[in-house]
Amino acid sequence: MKINFPARIYRTYGRQFSVERPNGSLSTAAVFFANQRLYVIEATRLPGGSDTDLIKFQQSLVFDRNVANRTTEQMQAFRAACEGINANPAGLDDPRCVRP
Repeated sequence: MKINFPARIYRTYGRQFSVERPNGSLSTAAVFFANQRLYVIEATRLPGGSDTDLIKFQQSLVFDRNVANRTTEQMQAFRAACEGINANPAGLDDPRCVRP
């Protein structure tokens, strides 16, 4: 596991992770639960491939701005816990929110 952290698309929260395989390939995925559906987007970069296309594809998932899978209170708690660090964290374990 190379990356494992919370992800957010507008007001929809999920998880993003990347796994590096022994052959040098890298798979990245994002998982979200919204509108009573599970959304998974995954891409794999072959050994020697470009990370640019991998990232563009993985970030191509977009939700309507009105879709939210957290309550207003939960979102306010995330912001309060990270006040001054990150105005809109993806979750309490968002690496941008961790204090030294």
